[in-house]
Amino acid sequence: MNKIMLQTQVFIRWTRLAFLAFAALLLPCGMATAGTLPQDSSSAVIFVYNQVGEDDAPRGGISQDLFKEHMRELVSGGYNIARLQDVIEHISSGKALPERTVVLTFDGAWNTSAKNAFDLLNEAQLPYTVFIATDLPDQSDPSHMSWRQIQTLAKNKNVTIGVMPASYAHVVMWSERERATVLNRAITRYREEFGEDPLFFAYTFGEFSTSFK
Repeated sequence: MNKIMLQTQVFIRWTRLAFLAFAALLLPCGMATAGTLPQDSSSAVIFVYNQVGEDDAPRGGISQDLFKEHMRELVSGGYNIARLQDVIEHISSGKALPERTVVLTFDGAWNTSAKNAFDLLNEAQLPYTVFIATDLPDQSDPSHMSWRQIQTLAKNKNVTIGVMPASYAHVVMWSERERATVLNRAITRYREEFGEDPLFFAYTFGEFSTSFK
């Protein structure tokens, strides 16, 4: 599949995502110069962003100007920006994906991302997925969106809300029992806020192990 080539310091990676109903999807790893790989109609590139426009988090985020450059390239470069659920449906059913399909995801509903990325994507009517570590809005973290704001965001037809472990931490290092606790808490809090179970799960920092999976 053709890969996007951008002049950037952002860490764009493939990420592992899973249905909470224990159906996991692992997409291949790698980033390559555009035009060097044959089209693979059974895979898509997933962009994983953290904070956008947050100067205090340089390792986990990018500037707003750089994010805008990414979006200009994706929109003008002939890429198919798709919803996560549509990509998974195509792959699960064996349907071919359009060329240059990409998915936009965000780890955490950070206020900086809401201001510098979500508003831009909403205006352009581009689909994206936001994964929530539910302890952050529960603890009224000032750097994170509140549940009321997240619920409003979720009403946008182009937005999908998923969950991470409830605690935004390196959960892979924890015991099996501790991991189960934060996973169950995340699912429970999502259910309480939205009246349904979450469909999508992402590992915090992309970290997982065989036992965690």
